[in-house]
Parts: sequence; structure tokens; C-alpha cells
Amino acid sequence: MMMVKNSVLLLVAIALLACTATAGSRWTPEQAQAWSKKVGWLVGCNFTPSTAINQLEMWQADTFDPATIDRELGWAEGIGMNSVRVFLHHIAWEQDPSGFLDRMDKFLELAHKHKIGVMFVFFDGCWDPMPRPGKQRSPRPHVHNSGWLQDPGREILSHPAQLDKLEPYVAAVFGRFAQDDRIHAWDLFNERKTRIESAMAIKDRSLSCPTRPHACSLFWKRSLPGLARPNLRSRSQWAFGRAAGTSPSVGLQSSVYAWNSPTSSASTATVHSTT
Repeated sequence: MMMVKNSVLLLVAIALLACTATAGSRWTPEQAQAWSKKVGWLVGCNFTPSTAINQLEMWQADTFDPATIDRELGWAEGIGMNSVRVFLHHIAWEQDPSGFLDRMDKFLELAHKHKIGVMFVFFDGCWDPMPRPGKQRSPRPHVHNSGWLQDPGREILSHPAQLDKLEPYVAAVFGRFAQDDRIHAWDLFNERKTRIESAMAIKDRSLSCPTRPHACSLFWKRSLPGLARPNLRSRSQWAFGRAAGTSPSVGLQSSVYAWNSPTSSASTATVHSTT
């Protein structure tokens, strides 16, 4: 029972991070409180089915596994969870735009069956900076996130002009699901302040963080001084800007990685206007 309790992540403070559905301004405290009252006390976790090592294996057509998703969301329901946070990946959408959206809809259908709402995550600053479509590598036993993927990866982040390639993806997802009441919230960019800038310099996959975390940490500190390091705050602003005008019915957020100051507020740390 203690293990179950320790595995449950309370999805709190979303209201503090929410932006309004009307582009250009944040929610007022009253709007945030109304949202909180509507969805109730959320208890949940980051969710990936046990048959997927990462976002691509979860969402690609060949490996999307609704039977496992249904079973494991049932387990989540059984221990009292009512919300899950689920990572998307733009490469899965690029491969099969309409099929990807249909699979998102199927996931929402299964979650709703188990009385579970969803927070979808568009982009992620964590782990492997070189995502590739197709068959994903096998997990490394006992290694945390041994196959997890950044989104966008090094290829796009090292050429900021390519960020605009992601706009149709954001627009397509919001175009289909902006008003879907099975969705609790949207997370536009997870942990945007991770060491993604230096991780982009890793060319040898044998040096990737899941393999040699201590060596990787040193590599980060000694990364090439000439490396182009994108401003990830501006990347979050970019994501919020692309969400503008889609009028999602629930809040938008960008998740905290490090809270460096005890006086920092959620609004200054992570939330940007959609203008």
C-alpha cells in the first residue's frame, strides 16, 4: 500500500500555471478557481504504457497498443487516479497526421471509460536529443528513461528557423481537440530548462545520458563554447504563441524544471502570455 501511495503524483498547482483560453491574457484567479472546482481534486501520474519505451513507440501506428493502455488505465482507476499526463511527439504526427489524431482520440476514449482526464504534453526538453522514427531501441534494464526522446530534438533546435515546421502539428492537434472536455489541461513544453543545449552536442549515442550519466554531466559542463544554445524561454513563448487563436477550453502551462529562488512565482518561472 505504501508503494502505491508513493507512486501517486498529485497534479497540483495547474491553476497557477494556466493561461486563458482567450489569446493574449492569463486566467484571473476567479477563472482558475472555477476550473479547479469543475475538475475537482486531481490525482494521477505521467502515463506511458508498459509496451512503449518512449513517445514514438506509444504513438506510432505499428506499436500503438490500445489493449495495454485500456488495461493499465484500468489499474490506475482501481487505485483512485482520475488524471494522467501523456507525452506526444511531433515525429509521430509527421509520419501519419490523421492517424496520429485518431490514436489520440482513441486514448481519450479509453481514459474517459475509466473516468480519467488527460493532460497532453506537446514538447519535452529531456533525454535523447536525436529522435528518429521507426523501430525504437530496447530498454536498458535498471536505467531511468533509457529510451526517452526530446521533442524537438537537436536537428530542429540547432536551426531555430526550423521551429516553424512544428506549427502545423500544434495547429492540427488544437484544431481537433481544443474544445474536448476529456482534456484537463495542456502542457506545451516540459522541463524547458534542462541541459538540452549541451545535450545537443552529443554526437556519439554511447555518450548519451541514459548510458553514462556521470560522464554526461561532466560533458555538459565542458561542452563546446561555440555551441549554439537556443533560448528555451523563447521556445516556450513560441509554443504559447502557436496556441494563440485556437481557443482551447482549458488552461495552458509549461512545466517547471528548476525553482532556483524561494521567491520565484509560477507566473515568472513558466507562464507566458499567448500573445
